[in-house]
Amino acid sequence: MRSRIQRELSAVGSASDTLDKLLNMRSRVYVDLVSGTFCSQAMDSGNEEFVEIVYEKVLGYIIDMELGKIVTDTAIYCPNRDVLLYIKADSDVKIIEAKGKRIYPLVSEGDRVSFGNKLFYIVTGKNEVRVIKSDVRGVVVFIGEVFSNGIQQEVMTIIEEGEVREFTRCRY
Repeated sequence: MRSRIQRELSAVGSASDTLDKLLNMRSRVYVDLVSGTFCSQAMDSGNEEFVEIVYEKVLGYIIDMELGKIVTDTAIYCPNRDVLLYIKADSDVKIIEAKGKRIYPLVSEGDRVSFGNKLFYIVTGKNEVRVIKSDVRGVVVFIGEVFSNGIQQEVMTIIEEGEVREFTRCRY
């Protein structure tokens, strides 16, 4: 499994980052595609195994911002709802960026958004408040900060609803 992950991630990742720094091989989740459940232990039926990646590295390794695509099959845990979002490789993503003195996301991973929904409040350098609204319909799958020179920048990725499967936690 490690070699498959290494092949897929090295296709888009930086050579300076090693796999050991990116992945937590002790933190695993198992997804049963048939029953639509996930568990921290292997289940009886055929299931897929996922390992944890450093959240800040999802952009660039899992989400290719230039192509607007998911690089590998991905499972994103949403703790606020205790669900897992499952996305197949090559799914198209809409990337929404927000820059400012302060940025406040108004939605979370797993939330469904429609046209015109408020996504971010931004406080500008002149202390004005701006709003970024959605120009797409879909499911928020990632919200992360991009580090730059003194300006806060947040990136949100949204995927069309039909491209995201929502899994519930197993009962045992």
